[in-house]
Amino acid sequence: MSNMIKILFYARKSKSNRRGLAPIYFRITADGQRFETATARFVEIKNWSQDAGKIMGSSKEAKELNEFLDVLRAKAFDIQKKLITVGLAVSIENFERQWHGVEEKSKMLLEIFQTRNDQVKVLIGHQYSNATWRRYVTSLDHTRRFLDEEYQLSDIPV
Repeated sequence: MSNMIKILFYARKSKSNRRGLAPIYFRITADGQRFETATARFVEIKNWSQDAGKIMGSSKEAKELNEFLDVLRAKAFDIQKKLITVGLAVSIENFERQWHGVEEKSKMLLEIFQTRNDQVKVLIGHQYSNATWRRYVTSLDHTRRFLDEEYQLSDIPV
């Protein structure tokens, strides 16, 4: 799986409005899969440069629109950098989640600890003894008490 993304801005002529303005769309391609979204900006087709992915001209509106597109491009590269930094695959699913600000629920320490204790309890008599399970429970209680006394927290994300 590649860590590279490709970015494309394009005007969608087929969705032009009554004033003859075409919406500008933003496409990210990663590993052969696409993520597309509208930018909520419109352009006259005659002023759009498909090769550059920008509006042509030096008017104030053209400069502002091009700066807006540059901000979107920078946001896409920031998301790519974040995914690489945290060790996640640069996939469309991960990219789209980050783009829309959907955060995955953090796993909590005591929750993980309790799950493990439950697994050990089921294995008493096969792989673990009752005394071992009691030590796991005691360890969980000590950890819970430590978090409460030292940090005033009921649990902590991992």
